[in-house]
Amino acid sequence: MSDHRKVNLPERVTLTDVRKNARVTANLVRLDRETAKLCIDQKWWEVEGVSAQRLREEIDYHWKWKVLISKYQNNPYVTNMAVVLEDGSVQGAMIYRVDGKSVLEPGKRTVLIDRVATAPKNRDGLIANPCYRGAGSGLLTFALCQSYVLGLQARVNLFAAGDEQYYVDRGFVRTKIVHEEMALFELPSSVALERLTRKGMLS
Repeated sequence: MSDHRKVNLPERVTLTDVRKNARVTANLVRLDRETAKLCIDQKWWEVEGVSAQRLREEIDYHWKWKVLISKYQNNPYVTNMAVVLEDGSVQGAMIYRVDGKSVLEPGKRTVLIDRVATAPKNRDGLIANPCYRGAGSGLLTFALCQSYVLGLQARVNLFAAGDEQYYVDRGFVRTKIVHEEMALFELPSSVALERLTRKGMLS
């Protein structure tokens, strides 16, 4: 049964400033090549108190966001998004496609998240006192809304880089599809719609 409720693409996301125990509002914006170069490629991996060797162990350490955005810049199916604070710092980034294919519902389309990552200084497994929480969740919610707006019933899938349990805890299902040693996870439409409803995104 189709769902005719309305949803708007979010323009902001609320983050938790862990160190100040306070809420802050960040903007969800299109990520361009220059911002990717200056605010991600040249900034993200300057993490005080963490060795270079430990940083290199992060699965996305070698991702060059400017190069990735350049690769897809003429592809009409690909969009880049970022979570940006008022000071211009990027707290999370995502590249997604709107021409993905569902594994759980063969024949249906999905939004495929090609890449998604939060700033290293926000990662619990990397540093003892992360700066902000909520950037990854905010980007995921944006992808669900984009899927819904396109009539895809909020279906989203992705190849999980890093902590697979993070996606399992959010209702994603591990499929048998594997690419470059990463398994494809898909969020069932029913779970995605419930998530958007719970967040007050659907009306």
